[in-house]
Amino acid sequence: MPRAAARIFLRVNEVRVERLNEITEEDAQAEGFEMIETPGYYGALPSFEAYWNLLNAKKKGCSWEDNPFCFVYSFERTEAETGC
Repeated sequence: MPRAAARIFLRVNEVRVERLNEITEEDAQAEGFEMIETPGYYGALPSFEAYWNLLNAKKKGCSWEDNPFCFVYSFERTEAETGC
């Protein structure tokens, strides 16, 4: 996309690899999942797990139970920078 057409700019601060099941409550909330109450658990992780499986469980090796490796990106919104 041409810079002139971009509405937001992001700076990647960190990239790491971790297992899916290493996600924390705080990470799930940062992904936009709300706290819910299920039998024996209160938090955002049950929603994240259910949604993950809805999207990925049919792919071999990609379900929550398979615990695949994932890339985790942290970034921040910035102002447009000049140059490349």
